[in-house]
Amino acid sequence: MFHRFLILLFSLIIYNESFGRSNDSSIFYLVYFKDKNQTSFSLNQGNKFLSQKAIDRRKKYHIELDSSDLPVDVQNIKFIQQIEGVKISGISKWLNAIEISVGVDHLSENESKINNQITKHLQSQASVLKVKYLGTLRVQRVNNDSIEIDEKYYQACGQLKSLKVDSLLCNFNENDYGKSFDQNKFIGIPELSRVSGKMSAYHIAVFDAGFHKAYRIKGMEDLLDSAQIIRDFVDRDGSVWEDDQHGCNVLGFMKTYNPGHYIGSSPFAKYTLIRTENADLESLTEEVNWLLAAEFVDSLGVDMISSSVGYTNFDDKFLSHSYLESNGKTAIISSAANRANSKGIMVVVSAGNEGNRNWRHIGFPADALGAISIGSCDEKGNYSSFSSVGPTIDGRIKPDFLVPGYKVNVAAAFGFYAGNGTSYATPIFAGALSQLMYLHPYVSIDSIRMALMASATHRHIPDSFVGYGLPDLALASMLLSNKQDLLQDLFWINAHAVLFQDLNIYFVSSIKQNIKIQIKTELKGRIRTLYKTSIKMEKGELFQSDILLQMFLNKLEMKKKMKQFKTLELFFESENSSIHKTFQIS
Repeated sequence: MFHRFLILLFSLIIYNESFGRSNDSSIFYLVYFKDKNQTSFSLNQGNKFLSQKAIDRRKKYHIELDSSDLPVDVQNIKFIQQIEGVKISGISKWLNAIEISVGVDHLSENESKINNQITKHLQSQASVLKVKYLGTLRVQRVNNDSIEIDEKYYQACGQLKSLKVDSLLCNFNENDYGKSFDQNKFIGIPELSRVSGKMSAYHIAVFDAGFHKAYRIKGMEDLLDSAQIIRDFVDRDGSVWEDDQHGCNVLGFMKTYNPGHYIGSSPFAKYTLIRTENADLESLTEEVNWLLAAEFVDSLGVDMISSSVGYTNFDDKFLSHSYLESNGKTAIISSAANRANSKGIMVVVSAGNEGNRNWRHIGFPADALGAISIGSCDEKGNYSSFSSVGPTIDGRIKPDFLVPGYKVNVAAAFGFYAGNGTSYATPIFAGALSQLMYLHPYVSIDSIRMALMASATHRHIPDSFVGYGLPDLALASMLLSNKQDLLQDLFWINAHAVLFQDLNIYFVSSIKQNIKIQIKTELKGRIRTLYKTSIKMEKGELFQSDILLQMFLNKLEMKKKMKQFKTLELFFESENSSIHKTFQIS
């Protein structure tokens, strides 16, 4: 049977080439195997197939090694290698699967015959669980163009590394942040940075379509450091500088360190750059690229994956996703995101930009149970119309949060410009989240997510447009802090709050006492009291407000009046302190 199959497949390939046409397309499959019973590796010897950093991350979160960590059986790999005309494109231990391709003449009607024969033969093997067709791709020239890098960028690399080493504090002010201040302030990044400091041990992998000459951006020249890890899972090489620009833009929101002009949301973290997306096509093979990349960075021991790619429709419409698949686990890429999360990796992904298009829904892997999906808001915290919406087919709230992604400042080699997209909101959040996780290294990923939700504007009324709303990561850090045996009241308020951040009152009482809260505004030349309350508090009791949100949503008359307000004044009084804060509304 096996040899007959080889003869048939080989004859079909010869038939295609007999007309003088070389193979110009490849059919791709994912071959799943039943088990790993014949593997020579043992779960008791994790250092044989994982780095010490990957093992340490699992230990930190009390995650046991399992069969998905074991490499694919060598015998199954050899079986595929023996099939004439079949190429191995990738090997996935998480799915216990091998991605293969078969070259065919794109114009030949024998393509369907080859497809049927391969599928039938593979599925007849006792070791094969199933075969998934990934589509037929036109053979494209691999971009192996070498880029000559000017010596001045290597010099700038050394200068930037020295600047970061010499920077003793991360207590940046508005002038330090420059063009990035407005987009960073709403989610608490300035406050986080003051206490997180240098966090070069925190490792972020960025998945995207390429990082075209990203080292030219002022404040990212240290990407040329010889220790920088980069991989291209599309062209399968070790360079990403010659590919698409999108990842370069995305990375700038996190990594840029250009004090006085632009500081990203996590400039001191360690980064690994991965190309998984082919900007010239839409194919299921890109989801497999993402899967293989996730396995690779897991083995490196990364702490986070930040990914601003997502999928809904493919060039082969037959393979396109449907909304019915958005159960968080069906799509290959969503399954991969879940698996990465199960290994202790925080996964942050963009929700998508389909909100005002026919699809409208979040893409994949934004539906994944194990991923935090990020939508976009404007500079006032309002939902951006292009941001993809939920919920998932099984009713889960998605996206998880909104982060500024409308007219945000993009760092470029020539300066700065305004850009839109959940692709940009995602790295702003991911960088901030890396700081939060660095500050609380032994807090579980689930506990981190719960603190983020508790810090967000719409935590009591999440919906399919805003998720849980705009998070305040500085507040989330407060929520995760040890509040036992308080000697004085613990009070937090976001100095840069937008309207729906509810003035972010967070108060823990150190004694039994009464607190008073008033919100006032000026309307038609007169001071009006919008809200007034007195609350009895016990020692150690928490007060966290969503006052403005409830006022705004529940009263039609208040909605009309809010449009006339220019400022809101908050008066907060306890027995030990008194705070007066003014917020600009328009």
